[in-house]
Amino acid sequence: MRSDVMRSRSRQAFTLLEVMVTIAVIGIVSSVVVSSTYKYMQEQQLRQAANDLVSYLITARARALRDATFSGKACEVQVNASTKSVEPTTHQDNICNNSPALQPLDLQAASSASNLTITSSAGNSPFLITFTRMGTVASTNLSSASVVSLPRFFYISNGSANATQVQRCVMVDLSSVNIGWRNSSTAATCTYDGN
Repeated sequence: MRSDVMRSRSRQAFTLLEVMVTIAVIGIVSSVVVSSTYKYMQEQQLRQAANDLVSYLITARARALRDATFSGKACEVQVNASTKSVEPTTHQDNICNNSPALQPLDLQAASSASNLTITSSAGNSPFLITFTRMGTVASTNLSSASVVSLPRFFYISNGSANATQVQRCVMVDLSSVNIGWRNSSTAATCTYDGN
C-alpha cells in the first residue's frame, strides 16, 4: 500500500528535467518572438516614414496645381537628410510658403524611428523638388539653377544604408510619386508593392 501511495505522488509532480526542458523551450520561443517583433516594428517605422514623405510630396504637388497660377511660381520642398525632415524652401516664388504655409515635417519623430537614415540618388542633401503649376516636377529648381535628373529616388533605412537590410524607397518622377522597397544599396531601382 505504501508503494502505491508513493507511485501516485510521483506521478503528480514534475521532474527537474521536465521543468528545465519546458523553461528552455519557452526561452527559445520567446527569443524568436521578440526578434520577429523588433524586426516587424522597424519595418513599420520605415513604412511610416516613407508614407509620410509621399504624403507630403503629394500635398506639395496638389498645392502647386491649385495655387501656382502664374508662370515662375511653383511649390518647392527640400528633403534634408541631416535633420530627417521635409519642408518648403524659402525662395520668394515658392507658393508653399503662402498662407497657410506648408508646415515642416520631422520624418524621424513622425515615424517613431530611432535611427532613421535618408539617402538619395540625387547627390548631397538637402534634396530639392519643385512642382510646377501643371503638377509635374520642374527641370530646374527655384533655389538653384542645376538641372534635375529624373527619376529621383529617396532611400529610407534604420541605421546606415547597407546591402543586408531592406530599405523603403520613394521615387519621384515627372508626374508621379511612388513607394517601394529595395534589398541592395547598389541597385538604383525600387520594387513597387503598392505600399
